[in-house]
Amino acid sequence: QAPDGHDGRTKAGKELRAVAEASGRILVSASQWGAVSVMVSALRSDPTARELIDSPGMPEREMYWQENGLPARAKLDKSLSDGTILELKTAESCEARDFQRAVFSTYRYDIAAAWYCRARRAVDAHVERFVFVVVENHPPHAVACCRLDEAAIIHADDEIDRLLPRIAEARKTGQ
Repeated sequence: QAPDGHDGRTKAGKELRAVAEASGRILVSASQWGAVSVMVSALRSDPTARELIDSPGMPEREMYWQENGLPARAKLDKSLSDGTILELKTAESCEARDFQRAVFSTYRYDIAAAWYCRARRAVDAHVERFVFVVVENHPPHAVACCRLDEAAIIHADDEIDRLLPRIAEARKTGQ
């Protein structure tokens, strides 16, 4: 946690940030720390979210593979031992229709989910399910666990298949 009045633009502030980063830490303000702490408490208070988060698996899992001749990578929030991919999200709202809008329109989380599923399948294992654990970023910090169904992943996978040749061509031509 950054001390009160910390200014990352000053020489001292830059030095403090460099020390933190060298030890694998990120400086956050007291208000940011407080907000994150409250959201973590909300996640820990939800039995389903807590069970998923505490399940055996690899957090912050980086995966590298080749996709149609292109180098590919993904960083999964958590790859569970049972084949589940867990993705943690903050949101304005955990209501189903609001989060669906974020998944399929605003942020296209469905594309990311399909990509993460490809990563896991390419590197080492099957994918049993993809679950978003969502916590609202404002009080009362409601929590929801939303499983992305196979049809949505297949649809997003088709979109990725359409995009990959364009990406390969852009890399080849430097555009």
